[in-house]
Amino acid sequence: MIEVSKDGTVSAIINDKKILLVKRVWLPFILAPGKWTMVSGGRNADESYLECALREVHEETGMAGEGLKLISGPMKVYMSSGNRKWPNMFFIFKARTKSIRLNYENRKYRWASIDDIETGKEYHNVFIRPAPVLRKLRQALSRK
Repeated sequence: MIEVSKDGTVSAIINDKKILLVKRVWLPFILAPGKWTMVSGGRNADESYLECALREVHEETGMAGEGLKLISGPMKVYMSSGNRKWPNMFFIFKARTKSIRLNYENRKYRWASIDDIETGKEYHNVFIRPAPVLRKLRQALSRK
């Protein structure tokens, strides 16, 4: 597998014991086109990982920082597509609303259960090692 130097973030957004998934559009530069995934994106050279995560969440969902509470992260993960892999930082945010405004990168959204994600029901796993991500998600979902 070829390691790509570009890095970024992937963010799980939770609300009411569900995880936000977005369905990616079919564009050549989009990760997992046509698939259900969590919010993700590349980091700009001048931003921290947290700044990148918040920017990507805002761009892809319309949710701003004041509507989100960071509950976990960053955790280094590796993602893959085809024969390429790259590092990302994984964050979990709790959303104060379920109101979403999608941008051009995504055409639909839904709130999924952890079981949907674990079984791959309408969810495309891009993590090379999903077990630590799932463990963090379960911990976050079990909090009051």
